[in-house]
Amino acid sequence: MPNETIICDTPESIQAFGILACRSALKLEKLGMKRRGTSARKQAIAILNNNGENLSYSTRIDTVITKFNAFIEANILPTK
Repeated sequence: MPNETIICDTPESIQAFGILACRSALKLEKLGMKRRGTSARKQAIAILNNNGENLSYSTRIDTVITKFNAFIEANILPTK
């Protein structure tokens, strides 16, 4: 799989790419990297709250990452 291009041309694939990018930003934020605008933790919590979770911003980042990974495995990643 060297040097393959990924094309996101449907609304579902664009949304999935955004969610996967949010997961990567969440991991970097845990390591201490800062960013401008809305934090990755706040974005991840908003995505999870829209899908039935009840998290607040004071929730530990490790808990958010665990729940976000479970959400991605259940809803985004293709099943084999």
